[in-house]
Amino acid sequence: MNTKTCVKCVHENEEHFTYCRYCGALLPVVDRQPESSPFPETDRNIAQEEEVGINRFEYRRYVGKNSDSIVSAFEDMQARGKKTSFCSPVFFLGIFFGFYGMSAWFLSRRMKKVGFLLLLLGVLFTFADAFLNMGLNREFYNLLTRYLSESLTSSSEIAYSIQMYSYEMLSISGYVSFICSFIAGFFALHIYKNKVTADILRIKAVHAEDTRIPLDLRLKWTGGRRDGMIFIPLIVSVLSNILAFAVTVI
Repeated sequence: MNTKTCVKCVHENEEHFTYCRYCGALLPVVDRQPESSPFPETDRNIAQEEEVGINRFEYRRYVGKNSDSIVSAFEDMQARGKKTSFCSPVFFLGIFFGFYGMSAWFLSRRMKKVGFLLLLLGVLFTFADAFLNMGLNREFYNLLTRYLSESLTSSSEIAYSIQMYSYEMLSISGYVSFICSFIAGFFALHIYKNKVTADILRIKAVHAEDTRIPLDLRLKWTGGRRDGMIFIPLIVSVLSNILAFAVTVI
């Protein structure tokens, strides 16, 4: 197999690599007719990451926490040519917390467009459920108001009412988010893989022009998991539920 020598670190790379897999520097261009590709140039960085030499270390450095399982899923998807690989965290977050749970995973992985879209869906379905259960909400609100103001009911009756309120409540978001949890569980890693690939290629292009900051640090700073972002869906969930309940009873 033909190789190309990096002019910066003098390591040998496979001929089809564009950047050095060891230091990220731009490799010399081979003077030959390029192979045709069915992908547009704008999608080349996503569809043909192997051609530019993204290795396992770079994926792991970018992904950060839980990188072993995620990178293994990436490699399995690449080897099989598949766009799906089941992501259990997204699935279970969706099952237990609906759109807010799925949003938390995407936001923590810095996929803001998908994360905020799911967050918006969570808010919309929260208000839809509130208006669907408007009569039940008002009945429970009146019972609670009487208890707080006049103590006409006992604590046990309030507890029983809460239990019955939970049983009788209809939830559109519950059914929809259950279905979406399966879909998101299968495609979340594909979406994440596309983002990771595009970001790594961009970082390596920058590093080829400016090598003052080591490549692994650039990958670590740009990627990784942002656990603090999970508080955004949590706060929005609490506020939207309170507001939706208030709108339907007042």
